[in-house]
Amino acid sequence: MVSLYRFAGLVFLFLLAGAIGGCGLQPGTTTITFAGGKNSPPPIEASESATYALYASNSGNALYTVFLKRGEEYGFRKAADGSVVAFARDREIPLQNWLATSYFWKQRGK
Repeated sequence: MVSLYRFAGLVFLFLLAGAIGGCGLQPGTTTITFAGGKNSPPPIEASESATYALYASNSGNALYTVFLKRGEEYGFRKAADGSVVAFARDREIPLQNWLATSYFWKQRGK
């Protein structure tokens, strides 16, 4: 019985570490973050031609990846229905991960 409690404790610590780790788990440099709410940060332009990836705070897997040329716009904005979406060029990506506390774009390299 004690080992079951120990196992449950280890699982809890592992999940907590993943939640706290946030954007540090994924490769690249964070360029813009949306931390929830109804207002999104203003869009930004790619500082250089490179691959950019969108992540949810509770996942190490990219939700969307795109190669942007320097000066192309991406980030977060309001959709026609009033919800906040991520976008790159003309593509909108819904932010539907209910367990995520934030979403962020990372520049992953050329």
